Amino acid sequence: LEDQPWKGVWDRTLKGDERIAIIGGGLTAMDILTTLFRHGHDGKVDLITPGGMLPPMQANWPKADEITPDGRVTTAHRLLRLWRANLPDDDWETPQWQSAFEGLRACLPSIWHHLPRQERIRAGYRLSRHWQLARFRASPQTVAAARAMLNSGQLELHSGRVEAMTATDQHAHLTLTNGQIMLADRVMMATGAGRDPLVQQCHDDGLLPRAMQGVEVDHDFQVYDHHWRPTQGLYAFGPPTAFSRGDVLGAGSIAKEASALADRLSDRLSVRMGEALR
Repeated sequence: LEDQPWKGVWDRTLKGDERIAIIGGGLTAMDILTTLFRHGHDGKVDLITPGGMLPPMQANWPKADEITPDGRVTTAHRLLRLWRANLPDDDWETPQWQSAFEGLRACLPSIWHHLPRQERIRAGYRLSRHWQLARFRASPQTVAAARAMLNSGQLELHSGRVEAMTATDQHAHLTLTNGQIMLADRVMMATGAGRDPLVQQCHDDGLLPRAMQGVEVDHDFQVYDHHWRPTQGLYAFGPPTAFSRGDVLGAGSIAKEASALADRLSDRLSVRMGEALR
């Protein structure tokens, strides 16, 4: 089991005929496929992902204007209508489609934060899988490698989730939610970050409300406690706050949030220092 393939050392022990199972279908999975392709790997490759699809190829899209919603978007249904109204019918690898998507993505955080909690859950259920693929598009090189493996029959995509995994001396046995059992010589975990132990413990102890695998925050990035009160002195930004703030997973988004939080803390510190000197 390779649970940290991004370290880039797993291929040193790779055997040419190993049967590989990749769990996940994002950019980490694309990097794994590219490495296998460049090594001339001959073994069968099975890729398991909920949507049974890979990310689109990044296009040279023109800069997009931020989309301004016509009226307040307060339900998942209205968010879906906004999505459909502003994305062209083109293939999602065209520059026009990706430009429109970027314009839509720019307005998402403000919309998302004002959606009621239950509507965020509904919207996430309907949109998150396609949104993540469209958001983190793949390079032409990795797409070319994946398509070559698909066309040759070496790579097979499976739509589903892994429910259980066991191992013998010879193989790993993966059981999918649809009951299918798959054998592999090596399993590559490409599902992204796992559960944060601290956040999970806070959820289990009832200290914080459950927000998928993260935390709920207010406009000032303060973490809500189980009574839905901002916790003084406890802040969060970036991926753990995605359920509250929406599309905050990329490096650029995280940097903007870190800068905004630093400004807020600096302002508060200045006020406190001014009060102390009076």
